[in-house]
Amino acid sequence: MQTFRLATTLLSSLLFVILISGIEAGRPRGTAHPLVVGVDRSADLALIAARVEAHGYELRRLLPDLHALEVTGTGDPAAEARVLSALPGVRYAEPVASVYAADAPS
Repeated sequence: MQTFRLATTLLSSLLFVILISGIEAGRPRGTAHPLVVGVDRSADLALIAARVEAHGYELRRLLPDLHALEVTGTGDPAAEARVLSALPGVRYAEPVASVYAADAPS
């Protein structure tokens, strides 16, 4: 009986830690994923890059021809896109979606 109580307590503690840490189904928390951040034409790209980095995102590269940034996030991509879109000087933010083309001759 004592072993059952100990196992139940350990299992409950483990489940609590998992819920608190916010592990998402299908992708463990902390897995890096890219986002594209479009910057207003009137805003300075370097200034917005610094602002985005100050919010905890890693700058992967500047995309001056698109007046955008590629950054890395580790949380929920949709939620991070909303947070980044709300920053002053940011036009849009969206997760990078991989697109695959199949060669299908006609």
